[in-house]
Amino acid sequence: EILACGAFQLCDDQRDVFALFQDGRELVKFTDGDDLVAKVKYFLAHHEERNAIAAQGREMVLARHTYRHRIEELLAGIGHGT
Repeated sequence: EILACGAFQLCDDQRDVFALFQDGRELVKFTDGDDLVAKVKYFLAHHEERNAIAAQGREMVLARHTYRHRIEELLAGIGHGT
């Protein structure tokens, strides 16, 4: 939902998230507290890069990861077309 709103997201290293999204393209991964602090400082100072990642994240969510997409996948999985 953060990405769908067009906001920049820092995310801890979650396999399920990074199976769907690319680190540094649609959101940014951090590995520990020190890494989080460093990335917060970096992206606060780099507005254009932060905004570009946020925009790419929103684009990806709207193209592939809305509730409509999930419902279509569920219906296809049980043999019903959309």
